[in-house]
Amino acid sequence: MGDGLVWALSGGGIGRSGGACGWIHKGSSGWWIGLSACEAGTGSTGGGAVLFASQLVFSNNQVDHFGDDGVDFAASNLAITKNNVHDNLNIGDGNHEDAMQGQIGVLAPGATVNLLQNILIDSNLIIRQTDPELSFPTYLQGISAFDADWTNISVTNNVVITTACWGIAFSSIHNGLIANNTVVADNLVTVPGCVGANVSVGDKTHAGASSNNTVVRNNLTSQLEITTPASSVTADHNVIILGNVSPELIWYVNGAVQYLGKPGTYTNSNIIDSGGAKSEFVNFNPSTLTYNLMLKAGAPAIGAGTAAGAPTVDILGAARAAPYTAGAYGYPR
Repeated sequence: MGDGLVWALSGGGIGRSGGACGWIHKGSSGWWIGLSACEAGTGSTGGGAVLFASQLVFSNNQVDHFGDDGVDFAASNLAITKNNVHDNLNIGDGNHEDAMQGQIGVLAPGATVNLLQNILIDSNLIIRQTDPELSFPTYLQGISAFDADWTNISVTNNVVITTACWGIAFSSIHNGLIANNTVVADNLVTVPGCVGANVSVGDKTHAGASSNNTVVRNNLTSQLEITTPASSVTADHNVIILGNVSPELIWYVNGAVQYLGKPGTYTNSNIIDSGGAKSEFVNFNPSTLTYNLMLKAGAPAIGAGTAAGAPTVDILGAARAAPYTAGAYGYPR
C-alpha cells in the first residue's frame, strides 16, 4: 500500500433511505473520503462510498438499498476487499448504476487524465437483488472503470450476480490481473441493448492510454470480451457459461476480432461450457433470489483453472489446491 497515512474503513453499513424524490434532491454518500463534494465538482450522489483519497483500505463493509453507485473510487494505493454490495434502487436520476466504479477523480491543474495505480479489488460479493420486496429494482453494473488510467490493478476473487452488460469491465488498464472472478447473469430485469454480464477488457477509457500487459485468467463468467487488439492483453483458463448471451466469447486473434458461441475448448484453455449456470453451481435460482455459487461436484470449472499467476486463496480465504478452478471459489470446500 506504500508509505504514509493509511485510512481504514471496515465493518460499516449503508442502509435504506427515504422516498424517491428525497433520494434525488437530498441524497448523499454514506462515506466520502477525499475532497468535499463541492471541491470535487460533484453533487450529492445517493451512493454508498466515495474513495478519493490514496492510502485507503475499504474492507468488510455492507452497502445496500442505495441509489447511484455503491462504491466510487479514484485514487492510488487502494484496497477494496471483502465488501457486500447489494439491492440498488432506481431513483430516476438518469445515472447508470454501478456496484463499484473507477471515476475521473480530481484532476491536477492542466491534467487531462488521472494516472492511478496500485489498486486491489478482491473478494467482494455483489448481488443486484436479494430483497424480494425491493421497491425500485433495476440493473446494476458490477466492477468497472470507463474513465482515468489504471496501472498495477488486481481484480480477483469477486462474485458478481447481476443483469448488465458490464460485470467486470476495465479499459486503459496496464500491468493488470483480472483473475478467479465469478460473474453470472440473473436475467431478471431488462437492459436496453444488453443481455447478461461479462468480464471485459477494452482498449481506452475516455482519456486514458490503450490497455496493455494484462492477464485475464481463471474467470467463470456469462461472457468474456477482450476488445483491444493489443497482443499483451491475454486470456487463458477462463470458463464461459453458455446461456442466452451470444456470442459468449469475443476477442482478437492476429489483429482480427472473433465472435465465438459454440461449446468447446479454445486457444489458451478457454472453455465455453454447454451446461449453463446450473451445471456449475450448488444453487443458482434467480426466481427465488437464492444463490450459492460454490462449485458443485462435476462442475466444468473444476480443474479448468491454473495455479500459475493466480490468487493462492479463494474468496473465503481458503488455500487453493488442485484441481484448480475457474471462478471465485476453490474446490473441494
